[in-house]
Order: sequence, then C-alpha cells, then structure tokens
Amino acid sequence: MNNLKMGDRIFFNGDMKNNSGFGTVTAVRKWNSITSYNIKFDDGREWTVEAGSFSEEYKGNGSTRFVTLDAYKRWKEKQKLEV
Repeated sequence: MNNLKMGDRIFFNGDMKNNSGFGTVTAVRKWNSITSYNIKFDDGREWTVEAGSFSEEYKGNGSTRFVTLDAYKRWKEKQKLEV
C-alpha cells in the first residue's frame, strides 16, 4: 500500500511479541522503488514499516497485520452486522 500520507491513522493487529494498537503516519520515506512509513503509536512506540506490510482489507486475523483505520472500522462494522 503506497498511498498513505502523513497524518493517516493506522491499526496494527499485533503479534506474539507486540501488542496491537492504533497509530499515526509521521513520515513517508521513498528510496528507489521502496516506500516505508514512520508510525508513532498512541502508546508511544515508534516504528518504521514498509508499505508492503499493509493490507487494503482487514480480516481480523494474523494475515493482516497493518491496515488503515478506515479498513479496521469497516471490518468492525461488518462484525456488528453479522451478530
């Protein structure tokens, strides 16, 4: 996903070592054909994440680690409708 910009909100699904969380894109870095994003999480963590780690759609499992906040909200709304 190469279309994020500074200020965009994201969701990280978490993994065995790292808690899930919400964050904000603080910088977009491009080097040759590689795009990466600096992310500052609401809990204070700061990471650099390659664009290829992001998915367009959140699936609620480990296959989608990074998504936009909008993608997360769409999934959350869908879960409410299925209950």
